[in-house]
Amino acid sequence: MENTERIAFKEKLSYGMGEISIVLVRQIVSMFLIFYLTDVIGIAPAVAALIYATGKNTEALFSPVMGIVSDNWKSPKGRRRPLILYSTIPLMLSFVLMWVPLNIQSEAAQTWIYGGLTIVYFLALVSIMIPFGALGFEISEDYDERQSVVTYRIFFSMLFGLVAAVAPAAILDGFEDKAQGFFYLGVGVGIFSLIFPFITYFNVKERHSKPTRVGFKDILSSFTNKLFLQVVVIYTLLLATLNFVESYIVYYVKYVIEKP
Repeated sequence: MENTERIAFKEKLSYGMGEISIVLVRQIVSMFLIFYLTDVIGIAPAVAALIYATGKNTEALFSPVMGIVSDNWKSPKGRRRPLILYSTIPLMLSFVLMWVPLNIQSEAAQTWIYGGLTIVYFLALVSIMIPFGALGFEISEDYDERQSVVTYRIFFSMLFGLVAAVAPAAILDGFEDKAQGFFYLGVGVGIFSLIFPFITYFNVKERHSKPTRVGFKDILSSFTNKLFLQVVVIYTLLLATLNFVESYIVYYVKYVIEKP
């Protein structure tokens, strides 16, 4: 019997809008964090790069842990939406605090503080990204409907990814004091991004989401699959390239092209 389950436009839109918060904070951090730490805060480039790399490695290591937590979560509200809701405040709070210029002369203290905030940010980011991504495939059992739901997410990801790449520079140009500019940018984006996970939480239903028993052994067993390993290598190289370009394009424009 053909599955004719259909999802309302409002619900698809509400799910897709949840991506706005994720892509905005992720894109801004990817493009501007290292530059902010070196050219505004005054942290040595190698140390700033280490702070960012530590955060990204934390994200990579914590992702499978969050996947297990999300798959095994039990709640009357489902297993994905509660985690999205619980992660929203820590994500936005840590994001805002990352752009607060601290009047501290000690580079060691700056390193520990901004490093800690970066780790918290990436932990919170993973905690919302993993369940949010899984939610899109559990709204419906109908293949076409699932693809339609994911299309809404991709649309908002591309649109606000472009906004996050262009708008911050335009905003920062309005401030002579770049530290103040980054602060207001962080606060503005943090407050703006706060609302969209709530839209997803209250308007999207988990129809086909049941707790499963998934553990580290299940994850490790996947690495015996050669095709899976090939995909992992390709995906890793792709993300590494994208992260490299995003993180250093600002330096290239400012110091090589000489157009701040």
